[in-house]
Amino acid sequence: MQDLRERLKSIKNMSDLTYDDIDKYGEKLGMEMYNKELTVTQLRKIHNIILFHKHNIILFHKQKFDKDRLRLIKPLLAYTAAKNPKAKDLCDQLRNLVDKVNNEEDFEKFYRLMESILAYYEYYEKTRSNRQYKKQYYEGWSEDDLR
Repeated sequence: MQDLRERLKSIKNMSDLTYDDIDKYGEKLGMEMYNKELTVTQLRKIHNIILFHKHNIILFHKQKFDKDRLRLIKPLLAYTAAKNPKAKDLCDQLRNLVDKVNNEEDFEKFYRLMESILAYYEYYEKTRSNRQYKKQYYEGWSEDDLR
């Protein structure tokens, strides 16, 4: 996981990431957030901050991309991290990446990374919690009971 953080810190802008990188990093960060027991609601709040800015870009597409307006995501992420210590690491990484968004293409990749994190988080939450439920449900049953 440390090499992931170093790679994300070392990029100059988001366009340096390929969509394959976004998929890999999204999976690792999604699993990490699941393991830290961040709730899906908390993760969706972070996603919604970014989604709000994506809609603003779409709605005001006639306007030039506003890098300064995008920077307003950073204090919102800091506020989220302060309210929820489990989300601090993710919020810090996303705050670092906001500085690497220089145009609409970069923002699209930034948004896709957050979307990937959320999707993989949901994947791990559903697959692991389902297995745990089944294990608890059948706990105490003998082999004969299960046939």
